[in-house]
Amino acid sequence: MKNILKTTDSRINEIVIKWMEEYDVPGCSITITKDDRILFTKGYGVKNIKNDSPSTKNTVYGMGSCSKTFTAIAILKLYDEGKIDIHDNISKYNSLIKNDDITIHDLLCHSSGMPSDAFADERFNQLLGRYDEKSGVPLTSNSDFEFFIKNTTHQQSKDNKFRYYNTGYIILGRIIENVSNKTYEQYIKENIFDKININDYHFLGVDTEHEKTAMTYLNGRDNNQGDPYKNGGKELNPAGGLFTSTIELSKFLRALLNEEIISEKSYNKMMNKHNIRVEYIDNENLHYGYGIQMQNFLNDKLISHTGYILASSAWMAGFPTDKLGITIACNTGTSRGPSAVGKAILSELKGFNHKENVYPYYRDEKISPILGTYQSNNGIVKATVEKYTNGLKLNIDYGKDEVEYVIFPEDLEKLNFYIITPWSAKTPISFYNQDDKNYLEFRRWKLSQIN
Repeated sequence: MKNILKTTDSRINEIVIKWMEEYDVPGCSITITKDDRILFTKGYGVKNIKNDSPSTKNTVYGMGSCSKTFTAIAILKLYDEGKIDIHDNISKYNSLIKNDDITIHDLLCHSSGMPSDAFADERFNQLLGRYDEKSGVPLTSNSDFEFFIKNTTHQQSKDNKFRYYNTGYIILGRIIENVSNKTYEQYIKENIFDKININDYHFLGVDTEHEKTAMTYLNGRDNNQGDPYKNGGKELNPAGGLFTSTIELSKFLRALLNEEIISEKSYNKMMNKHNIRVEYIDNENLHYGYGIQMQNFLNDKLISHTGYILASSAWMAGFPTDKLGITIACNTGTSRGPSAVGKAILSELKGFNHKENVYPYYRDEKISPILGTYQSNNGIVKATVEKYTNGLKLNIDYGKDEVEYVIFPEDLEKLNFYIITPWSAKTPISFYNQDDKNYLEFRRWKLSQIN
């Protein structure tokens, strides 16, 4: 941490610009904080390609599911005030879903047993002009939404496993409104934003005219979606409707790291590992508390939340131990989102090599030398190895027949992989270097790299 500012000037720009170039990100903004100080804040690229207006430190982006953390804090504040009990059945506070088996706790940590009903996905697609009216899902009014939700409760499972349930947070928003007698947006403003001086923001369908808001680009800069989120979607706000800048979001992150806004009791409940959200192949599982994620990273506890609403992405994360935090957002959705980039930056700030400690970068570093074309000794059998989304793809040309496989890592350090054949056989594939030449071994074939 001694050379943190030097690191900021030299390495962060390199990491961010390379990511933007490789993944076609039009614009992004980043804010890094330590304790109560802003160490670094900057915009990259453009918020609007058409008029070439730059992304700045104050550019406003869709925060997506980072909104859930605000909703969780609001629920816990009502709990602190004795107005709700998080172990109460949700039917006590709302009429949207009548189910005696679902509690507020269940919705907070996505353990209600309710599968995704795709309402939020369809609604965001509708706002982006990608809604398929032939789907048979009516989404034109609030009554449509309520009918849609009420007719999904029969799908509930009873195993308490983690199932990401956007609608659960929409229901929590309704509970906040019913208990506080305020709109969700008003309650968040008065009890969170005003407390920590967040002023530059808006919500879906509420005060949406905002000159600082970035235009959105679906999967890269060639798919301009304009500013579609000004066309409604208010019901989505508790799950993913907040728009703000990374500077404003960093104020909220600092309040989290400093255990402000809610009581110590509620904070501890929030930060409990209530569920495993993701089991990673590097064994560093991502856990879920109440509207917040936590995992071991760089030998420390990292709390975070990711946000993604098709054409806008965000990530906030920080270490409670040393109060180092980062907020990052961009105006597109990519296969490598802000969380990987943010982790890379945090690694460098804490003196770690991000290519060794952030799995997507580590994987890229390991597989880069083995990408290319291979052939057998006589040239009859040829193969190509290329990147495929977040993994590898193998295409084998036997002369008359071609076969394509997705390759899965078995031991990335040793470059041992495997495929699943059409007849369900797990078949190993290994790469190695011999006499300064790369080889691929697959079943009975040994192929040498030719480029």
